Amino acid sequence: HGAKIGTYEDCKTYPRDECPIYGVLDWHHPTAVSLLQLFLLFFVVPLLQFPIWWLVRGRRLKDYLRQLEERPSATP
Repeated sequence: HGAKIGTYEDCKTYPRDECPIYGVLDWHHPTAVSLLQLFLLFFVVPLLQFPIWWLVRGRRLKDYLRQLEERPSATP
């Protein structure tokens, strides 16, 4: 909004250099945009990161268990 980045298409609500690029991200309504950002930050991002965390955790556990099996036993 402050950078005066608009679209080539005219919008009916704002001057051409203040038309929002995306309808959802209309910086003339900062409360709605802030709520969307918070939703993305606290709900969508963790849902996307969870499968990656789960796969890394599983791989580390498997590597740890394999190393335990490959260790020579100390008992004669």
